[in-house]
Amino acid sequence: MENKMRVFGSLFLLLGVALGAFASHALENFVAAEGKQAFETAVRYLIYHGLGLLILSLMPYKKTADRKTVFYLLTLGISLFSGSIMVLVFKEMIPFSIRWIGPITPIGGTLLLVGWFWNVRTFLKK
Repeated sequence: MENKMRVFGSLFLLLGVALGAFASHALENFVAAEGKQAFETAVRYLIYHGLGLLILSLMPYKKTADRKTVFYLLTLGISLFSGSIMVLVFKEMIPFSIRWIGPITPIGGTLLLVGWFWNVRTFLKK
């Protein structure tokens, strides 16, 4: 499980750097300033949580189940949170309605909160 945390943490960092570079150099050609700001927020959270997963991969957990729970909550949470924001930034360019994606962002954020809460709970139980 530690290796999965490292792989996904590194993958989130890789995507964060690549998408951050895109946002800095090309995004303004496609979306308005508020869209660029939202995209940059999504990238920032992607990077924060990538770093978080790398750090957590080094932490000792008493139970493997707790590490798995934290990993899945954070991975799914950041994928839904950042991913939905990034897709919604381009909603004007997509030829069909994607309004249904809007509620996914707070679900992703909630999963992130639950994941970090679970982590705190796990370490307090030690």
